Amino acid sequence: MESKVEQYNANNINDFLKTLGLENTNNPLFYISSFKGVDISSAPAISYKHDYFEINLCIGLDAKITIDDYEVNSIDYNLNFISSGQKSSWDVKQADTSYMSYIVLFSPEFLPFTKNVFDVFENFPFFNHFTIPGYKLDRGQINKFIYYFDLMIFHYKKLTKDNLEIIRAYLTLLLFKIKDELAFVDKVSSIKTKKELMTLKFENLIKSTPEKFHPIKFYADKLDISTVYLSECVKEATNLTAKQILDDYIMIEAKSLVEQSNLNSSQIATRLGFIDNSNFIKYFKSKTGFTPMKYKKEFLAK
Repeated sequence: MESKVEQYNANNINDFLKTLGLENTNNPLFYISSFKGVDISSAPAISYKHDYFEINLCIGLDAKITIDDYEVNSIDYNLNFISSGQKSSWDVKQADTSYMSYIVLFSPEFLPFTKNVFDVFENFPFFNHFTIPGYKLDRGQINKFIYYFDLMIFHYKKLTKDNLEIIRAYLTLLLFKIKDELAFVDKVSSIKTKKELMTLKFENLIKSTPEKFHPIKFYADKLDISTVYLSECVKEATNLTAKQILDDYIMIEAKSLVEQSNLNSSQIATRLGFIDNSNFIKYFKSKTGFTPMKYKKEFLAK
């Protein structure tokens, strides 16, 4: 009998922590914790989607992890990345008595050199939606990463202003160290077919297009293929429509601009390529249930 899956949509880090029964973070842009020997035998299966970035390192934990349509077991693939807009689910089966796991949650604004999700995608390709989200590490690599996790936890326990800056530095070092260590993955690419490659090109084109709100034909023309073929590639590679992929990326940027910038909805609409403000407000509300300004008030109130 399959476990009942509890589903959540987390708009911010504290929303997610609440669903797990964990204490709120004092800094809404960052959270880190470790779990060692905690009884997880009765932990429910969960499915969630959030608007920030997540890193998980697991050792001795038998858990099925699904990130979008990519499925791994954390026993074999012990380092996992979940990015903004991705749907993830965890179903814990059992754990060794000596198991341990780490979780890091951060928003792009927490890093000193990234202002939005697209800066993170550009600097750290392992967060891109169409790359492998799970990796198998050897013990040497695990120890290198644990070193940085433990240092961040040590300073997080007493979150002074200085310690927060130290954590930013260690997170930056960790991300670049991961990028360096995972360079070998290029030899085992997740891109297996021409249709998967075309889907990756489509996603990269969306990310590099400033005014993203265009018909699918606009992107197909840029890729020099037909709309029908682009739709066929995306559907086969991701089980999503090209419109769904495009909407996801538009909303990632729209939410980031609404939450973090001082731009009004009319300025955001222009930046994203909408014809007018009313069209953008209608689009945004259809995706979130809120107008942009109401959404910002809800975000700031949390």
